[in-house]
Amino acid sequence: MRLLVTACPAASHFRPLVPFARAARAAGHDVLVAIGGGYAAQASACGLPVHPVGGDVSLLSVPGGPGRSGWARMLELAERTAPDLLALARTWRPDAVVRTPPEFAGALAARAIGARLLEHSFGLVMPRARLLAAERELAALSEIHGVRPRLPEPDALIDLCPPSARPARLPAGIPLRFQPCRGEPAAGPREADLCLTLGTILPRLGRTEVVPPVLAAARDLGLRTVILGMAVPGTLSLEWAPLDTVRCRVLAHHGGSGTTFSALAAGVPQLVMPHLTDQPDNAALVESAGAGMALEPSRVTRTSAREALARLLSPGAAAAAGRLRAEISAMPSPADVVRDLLG
Repeated sequence: MRLLVTACPAASHFRPLVPFARAARAAGHDVLVAIGGGYAAQASACGLPVHPVGGDVSLLSVPGGPGRSGWARMLELAERTAPDLLALARTWRPDAVVRTPPEFAGALAARAIGARLLEHSFGLVMPRARLLAAERELAALSEIHGVRPRLPEPDALIDLCPPSARPARLPAGIPLRFQPCRGEPAAGPREADLCLTLGTILPRLGRTEVVPPVLAAARDLGLRTVILGMAVPGTLSLEWAPLDTVRCRVLAHHGGSGTTFSALAAGVPQLVMPHLTDQPDNAALVESAGAGMALEPSRVTRTSAREALARLLSPGAAAAAGRLRAEISAMPSPADVVRDLLG
């Protein structure tokens, strides 16, 4: 079976797709990743064939700002990638398109050629009503490319969330075990009491105001700390490392889906300080599942962070996070889901 895999050009959207794409290729399916920006190189580093689309476009290259919704940015991404992606789909003729919401060009490509559409979450499943809210804006793009202006219903919904933690308002999909994605071989594991990361986007936007109070709280508690994705003088800072290679007792982070689910899969208690988009939803998931605590960035002080970290370092917090890890470990593997969905 020919499988065209696409996602918004951002690490948090693309990397959760990689284990499924690798498993499909290992099972003998013909897999091709279509993505823009530097993520074409990342796909190649992950051992996947790639066809660049949209030039150097990435989520970071699409301007945001006051009065500009997240949907507007996603639709601009679709406008810039749709010509290449639709041309590829019409030439290569995949049997199925795998996309992460809200990557709209892949959905248009599946509709244009009558291919199956497999929707792969990159965290919590996105409510259908939220996706359909973008249909009016998508109509003009659909007309330009000769596609009916409605988002097709996915033929399958692949869900990374452990069932016990899934919010009742969200649909249940085909469960898939979350697995950390690696490209190039990683260095040996690093050990710390606390790992602090704000992902790949917030540091570039200068949104690092929670870092000083969290580090001050860590010093008060005598914690060994490693920082990922930011250079902070006087600390062990790494530009990037796979989260599963940092062995820590607590992970403090921004609530990005990849970071949240990496910590859930590792059984590490989390202090989530959500800023944007789906991050508040992920923070609520962590709290409701008993896997950690959430603090609004405006409420992160040396005192509040110290109190939260002290609670998360307790045996009870580790035990609660461990229960989620066990549940995730028992979910179907990418190879299982590929076999059931694709044969």
